[in-house]
Amino acid sequence: MPILNYFLASSTDPCDNAPANGERINEIIHDSVEYEFYEETFRYTDREYVYSLLHDDSVLRSSNADYLEFYEHEREGTLGVVRMIEELLDFGLYDSALTYLTENMSIDSLIEKNIYYTLKVQLDCLIEERDLNDVEEDSLYALAYSTPLEGGPGVFNARSMLKLEINDPGSALRNFHPSLNTYNGKNISIFPNPSTGVFNIVNAGKSMIKVYDSSGRLLYTGQNINEINMVKFENGIYLLNIHSENGELKHCKAILNK
Repeated sequence: MPILNYFLASSTDPCDNAPANGERINEIIHDSVEYEFYEETFRYTDREYVYSLLHDDSVLRSSNADYLEFYEHEREGTLGVVRMIEELLDFGLYDSALTYLTENMSIDSLIEKNIYYTLKVQLDCLIEERDLNDVEEDSLYALAYSTPLEGGPGVFNARSMLKLEINDPGSALRNFHPSLNTYNGKNISIFPNPSTGVFNIVNAGKSMIKVYDSSGRLLYTGQNINEINMVKFENGIYLLNIHSENGELKHCKAILNK
């Protein structure tokens, strides 16, 4: 299992099309950028970009009081914690990295929750010298097959840990197409989808089915079933992990709209 490198895994940068000039930096550090959609994700990645820029260039960092204030503030937050963990990982200081993560990172958003979870799982595996367990693997798949625009950089981390194509833009979309999930040569499908509560499952065979919410939390487990009643769940998108008796793992997405 490869060592997680957060900044390499999160390789898409919304600032790639914007010059690293003073005007652009000022807009980001003063929160004056107007995002048309996915504000939380793009705001986080913009600030990550500027923090990394200032972290690596002490001259630039010291050239402007606002730059220095932004850097010092973010160093105490998620951006600084993640950067410190990256450096500790580079030196193989896994125990120190885990301690730093659990003692210093606050979780105030879904993006931070996903980053925290993927980092913690990776560090646990490195410290204990083991592979992912079933619960961790299922949760990471649930995250990996979500869209980075909603899940943030943690989606890339999960894909990296599972050795999936990190920058595959179709990962989330393919889960809406049942013909791309097969079981023993047969297409797995769920219908109706969207549903107001009950989902019928076709061609799952003798299998265990687990239902996760968008944050990777396990909500339901069923064995050898052909329908799932989700009427008590909140509206949203859910991931179904289908574990076959011969060890195959397939994924479907279910949209609940009551």
